[in-house]
Amino acid sequence: MKKRYIIILGAWVSWQLMTFNMFAQASDKNEKIDYTLEEIQLRAPWAVSDNVSGLAYYQFQDYASVGGFYNSESGDYRNYNSAENLFNFGVATQAYRKVKKLLFYGDFTYKYDTKKNQTWLGNYIPDFTTNPMLDSIPGKVLSESYDMSGKIAYALTNKTALGIGISYHTATMAKRTDGRNSNVYSSICIKPGVTHKTANFTTGLNFNYKYDVDRVTYDFIGDLTGKNIYYMEGLFFMAKSGITSATILKRGYFFNLLGGAFQLDYNNNNLEWFNELEMNYGKLNNYEGISLTKKYSREELLNYHYGGSIKFLGNSSNHFIKFNLNSNERASNYIINNYEQVPGEIKSWEYYEKGSVLRYMTSIKELDAAYRFCYKKTDWKYNFNLTAGFNRMINEKTYKIFPETYNQHFNINTLYFEGRKYFYPQQKNIIELEAGVAFSKGSDEGNSLNSESSGNLGMLQLNKRLLEIDYQYRNASRTNINVGARYRHLLNPDKNYALEFCMKYHKIVAKNKQKRSFLSLSTSYVF
Repeated sequence: MKKRYIIILGAWVSWQLMTFNMFAQASDKNEKIDYTLEEIQLRAPWAVSDNVSGLAYYQFQDYASVGGFYNSESGDYRNYNSAENLFNFGVATQAYRKVKKLLFYGDFTYKYDTKKNQTWLGNYIPDFTTNPMLDSIPGKVLSESYDMSGKIAYALTNKTALGIGISYHTATMAKRTDGRNSNVYSSICIKPGVTHKTANFTTGLNFNYKYDVDRVTYDFIGDLTGKNIYYMEGLFFMAKSGITSATILKRGYFFNLLGGAFQLDYNNNNLEWFNELEMNYGKLNNYEGISLTKKYSREELLNYHYGGSIKFLGNSSNHFIKFNLNSNERASNYIINNYEQVPGEIKSWEYYEKGSVLRYMTSIKELDAAYRFCYKKTDWKYNFNLTAGFNRMINEKTYKIFPETYNQHFNINTLYFEGRKYFYPQQKNIIELEAGVAFSKGSDEGNSLNSESSGNLGMLQLNKRLLEIDYQYRNASRTNINVGARYRHLLNPDKNYALEFCMKYHKIVAKNKQKRSFLSLSTSYVF
């Protein structure tokens, strides 16, 4: 019943936005036939910022699309918690619409996933927590998800605008092999914001709130013995317990995040320089037991992000520069509990938190810089574009169990290039061909684990096989190759209705000769 309401609500919102869009088509100019969502977001950096109120100042025309997609991937270059192969399909719709001082954006996506020979995945989102409950048995995993988001920006005056962005995601996942875990995941994010213009400068401020829940149930319905459940604690230190036909295990992960962002934008006709500085702090509480009253662990997260972009629209070419800095830190604490009688009760007992011990810390820092050159025929009609960029990622992980300390450190540097060529046969067709390559260099001489340990871990064990798989996957030097094509056919040139087909193929070849391939197909109706 819940899924039915989600589908109906998502379809209704999308249809209202699309229908709202149709009545304005007569006033659209011919340049709209060359619109893509990627180009809109490049020219309007407020569209991808945390503060949607800045969208009220843009004047691009209405845009909407509805369609379906299919994705698949397979190959032996994969992490320990990745499926041997997987595929998914779904439907998606999105729309921008501006009416006087109001700008609306909405999207809805439904996706159905099938993963084969999946192991070591206890949460709907991989790496959602550093303390998951996992099993090692390969099996088929099915999941479906629904994503909805909406943005509204309103120009209160010529200098001040208000806005709010809301996104909601819900999903279910189930494994079809013992021990089988079933997950119910939901997430909501709210971002209200305000902007103020002074001459060519616009400043903005917004608030972020996010709440995620992943409820997990493990059960065992077969009669085979010898299977285990593993309790992870970071850097692949873990404890294990056997499961039987009477086993029912429950976990609840509850994540709260608070934060905000400040924006400063300079816009002078064809030149725009956008800056955003964001900070978020979050807590993830991990509860276990049938009633989810015993806290197993608590994680604290701190994120800093700076995003900058420069846009220059020239007579014959456009230029885009993007720069991003990210810092993500996480600390995981083991919770010490006592099982005590509830005060004032005779037969009621509960777990009470008595303290915590810092066990695991991670730090990921990332720098990304890219430049795109676009040679154009008209303002929105391109001849070709070229992109070059550099990415550097620094990873540090530390696990502590007194008096021992273990750590892992590696860096990855990536240089990437991409090019696109556009063709316009006749007046009703647009063909776009793209190709790209990326070269990633890992810390090939590094060690997967550094320590001066005596080896005394008590009940914990170190899974060296998973440690090596994860380290080699994340740290491997590799080459990424991608090609793609997009074909758009105008069904009605006067109203700019079009049918679009896209195909993309991506292949990763690691230094150790492992490979993985990705295929993406989509079709959409654009209006």
